[in-house]
Amino acid sequence: LSSAFSVTYFSVLNKKPIIYNASLIADASGEMLGRIKGLVSATYVLKADKKSVLTIGLGATIDPTNPFPVFPIVTYTKPIFNGKWRLDMVLPAKIMLQTQLGQTGRVSLGSELGTSNTYFKDNQIVNFANKFEFRQTHIKSGITYEYLLKNKIVLTAKAGVLNVIRSRVSEKGESFSDNNYLLEFKPTTAPYINLGVSLNPF
Repeated sequence: LSSAFSVTYFSVLNKKPIIYNASLIADASGEMLGRIKGLVSATYVLKADKKSVLTIGLGATIDPTNPFPVFPIVTYTKPIFNGKWRLDMVLPAKIMLQTQLGQTGRVSLGSELGTSNTYFKDNQIVNFANKFEFRQTHIKSGITYEYLLKNKIVLTAKAGVLNVIRSRVSEKGESFSDNNYLLEFKPTTAPYINLGVSLNPF
């Protein structure tokens, strides 16, 4: 379970837009409250016209368990192949090629960097606390189809392969650095399928 409260502020620096964002994020499992963490970022628009958009920025996580608290942000969007496709990059998060299918459909091909985590208790592990966190960092590569239904509902289907970069268990609240974890896993590449529904009532 995860929820977030986010504030975005738009301003101007050297006659170009700059976007500030601050988010407060809380997560949990079915057994316990997880962690409360923060995310702040500033994104500067270097170029924006009808053909392309280029931005650079810096993000920072307020989370003692994150071994990389500060990271760069680069986004680039540009039509390619005579405008039939669009290159959409949000580095280091994703690289996508997108094309429209009619008025209500869109297909995306590419890769996305993501994480998943959960919290659990185990009273059988001695000499440690009984609250733990499992966290996995992965890259999903494949195809995504999105369909807009009645201008308010988006149906999404994803399929492809999942490559795990890091999969570890640590005590809850501890860092997942190279020297501070309890268990490490090496999952093999596996296929994945995701189905989703999004609602925008406004």
